[in-house]
This record gives sequence, C-alpha cells and structure tokens, in this order.
Amino acid sequence: MIIIDENTVVVNSFSELKSALEETNAYTYIYLNEDITLTSGIRIASNKVSVTIDGTYNNVRHKYTDMKSTSGTNAIYVNNANPSKIVVKNMDVTGYNYYGIVYVPESSTYQNTTLEYNNITYVGTQCIFNPYGISRIIDSNITIQDSYSVGNEVAECNKVYVGGNTTINHTSTSNSSFWFRNTNPTLT
Repeated sequence: MIIIDENTVVVNSFSELKSALEETNAYTYIYLNEDITLTSGIRIASNKVSVTIDGTYNNVRHKYTDMKSTSGTNAIYVNNANPSKIVVKNMDVTGYNYYGIVYVPESSTYQNTTLEYNNITYVGTQCIFNPYGISRIIDSNITIQDSYSVGNEVAECNKVYVGGNTTINHTSTSNSSFWFRNTNPTLT
C-alpha cells in the first residue's frame, strides 16, 4: 500500500483494498494500482462518511472483478448509515454479484446514502442495489446481460440519476432495466 496522505492511499491487491476500507483509518480516497478481484466481502468501516474508489492511477486504468456470489455481504457493503456517499470511478468492472459493486441494504436507515458510478465500464448481472437511497450513473457504459446470477437489471433502486454521456445496453431477455423500490421512486 502506498500512502499519499492521511486520507489517500494506493492499493495493489484485494487484501490492501479490504484493509483500507474495513479498518478504522482516515482513508477515504483509494486508488487501484493493479486489477483487483474480490475474494470475500468488504465491509466499509463505520467511521467513513464518504469513500471514493478510483480505478485509474498514474494514467493507468484498472479492472475490478466481483466475486461470483448472490450475497450482499460478498460485495463491498455498507453496514451502517454513516457512509453517505460512495463513489466508484474510472475503472472497468466485471460484475457477477446480484447485489452490485457496492451493496446498500434494504432499510430506510440508508435513505440518505448515495452511490455514484462515474466513468465506469460495467459488464455483468446487476450494477446497483440501493433500494432506499440515491444512485447516480455518470459518463459510463453499462451492459447488463443474463449471466452468473439472477437479477440482470441495471439497478434495484429508489432514486436514479443518469447523466453525462452514458450508454446502457440491457440484453437480458426476462428482466426489467430498473426495478424501482419503496416510496416515491424517480428516474432523472
């Protein structure tokens, strides 16, 4: 792990990413310096209010690969209401987990949690699981296909904002693109 400053680190492996996100530290901006494959779930530490995972470091874009699982706790996941904003940006993602890249549990406790995917290329089964909060997809290329697990939706969500130059290609033949949950859902 390369420590840039008290809030910013560069990780070279899954174990370093897990350590940066799970441990009680001040790291809130995490660069990937290698391709990362998730081998177990990562629980975002309760002291982190805002977290950014940036897949591009020194102008090299890296790939993040989900774990083949249908469990939210086998993703990067929020387990308390503290993280109010999680940003995943500048990376290529192969998604296998039904609960997306970052899993936000289905509870009104998380209604103020924002997931933002910015400048990502995603190919997989379901990009977003955030049934009460706000989800943003900006300047991204999302491909949803029938694959490893059920779901096959862009998002299972409440409020979705799609912006910038975003392309969504939904090739699943038996699922909706967006599954809106809970009260007053919106698509902007």
